[in-house]
Amino acid sequence: MIKAKFLTKIENIKRPTIISAIPTIGFSGKVCVDKLIELTNSKLVAQFDIEKIPIVFVTNGKIENPSVKIYHKKNDKDNILFITADYQPPEISHPDFSEYLVKLFKKMDAKQMIVFGEIPQTSKKTREIRIELNNPKKLNTLNEKIPVMGFNASLVSAAFHNKIPINLVLKEAKPNTVDLRFVKDNIADLSKKLKMKFNLPKFEKEYAKEIGKIKEISMNEPDILQKDKIGYIG
Repeated sequence: MIKAKFLTKIENIKRPTIISAIPTIGFSGKVCVDKLIELTNSKLVAQFDIEKIPIVFVTNGKIENPSVKIYHKKNDKDNILFITADYQPPEISHPDFSEYLVKLFKKMDAKQMIVFGEIPQTSKKTREIRIELNNPKKLNTLNEKIPVMGFNASLVSAAFHNKIPINLVLKEAKPNTVDLRFVKDNIADLSKKLKMKFNLPKFEKEYAKEIGKIKEISMNEPDILQKDKIGYIG
C-alpha cells in the first residue's frame, strides 16, 4: 500500500523537467539526486509512504516508513522535480504507482524525464550508458539490449507509452556501491544544462577532496572503503 501526501497543488507546476533516482543494485544515482536537492534547496512537495514492507526507520523517537519523495525547484523560468526514495517500492505496486506518477506528470505537461539507475557490471571497466527515448531528433543507435531494473523499469515504460521524452543515465555497478566520480560529473553536467543556481566550482573542489580521501583510504585501509561503500539506504 502507498499512502500519498501533497504539501502543495503539485499539478500547478507546469512544464517540469523530472529527475528520478530510485535505489537499485547501487546508489550512485540516488546520491547524485539527493545532493542536487540539498545544493538547490529544493522544497518537498509530495511524499508517498510505502507501507507493509519489512523495514522502518527509527528517528527522533519515532518510526517512519520508507517513502518516495518529490521535491520542487523553480529555476529562472524552468521547473525541476526531483524524485528520490529510501527504498524500492514493493514490486507488486510498480505498474500502478508508476502509471499514477506519469499521469500526474502528463497533467503538468512534463518537458522531459531524466532517470538515473544502476545495471550489473559486465566487464572489468564499468560503463556509463546514456539512452534517449521519445526524442525524434536523437534516435537511439545502441545495438544491444540494456536491462532497466526495478521500479525504474515501470517508470520508464509508463513515460515511454505516454510520449514523455526520456533520458536514461545508467551506471554499470557492483552491488551496494557508490561511484563518487559519477556523482560529481553528473551534478556538474545537470547544473550547467538546467542552469541550477549554486556554487558549482566550490562543490567540485570540495568533492574532489572527498574523492582524494577515499583513494587514500583505499590504498591504506581497503576494508574501510568497503564499509563506506555499503549500506546507503537514505
